[in-house]
Amino acid sequence: MEFKIKEQVIVKLFAGCKVDPGLRYQLDRSSKWKNAQFQAHQELVVIPYKGDEFIGTYINSIGISLEKLQLIEDEVRSKIKEYCPKYNDKQIQLQIFSQVFIK
Repeated sequence: MEFKIKEQVIVKLFAGCKVDPGLRYQLDRSSKWKNAQFQAHQELVVIPYKGDEFIGTYINSIGISLEKLQLIEDEVRSKIKEYCPKYNDKQIQLQIFSQVFIK
């Protein structure tokens, strides 16, 4: 979801989970994750937010439903499990927040 305000400010919604030390350890050792970082379209991104790192995806639809949020959570969980098969995906708690970008 993206809103433009006066063409200089963009607001986006992000859905993801906090990168804890265990997940960071697994990501740093995952060749699949490292290869994915060089793709033109990254399915998951790591972003800073309020002093922490989060891994997830930006939501690209307007008027998101609870069912769609559940699908996004499942996709994020599945991708993390693909990149880090040893990580306990039960620790993943999806969080949704907005980010403001100023050009």
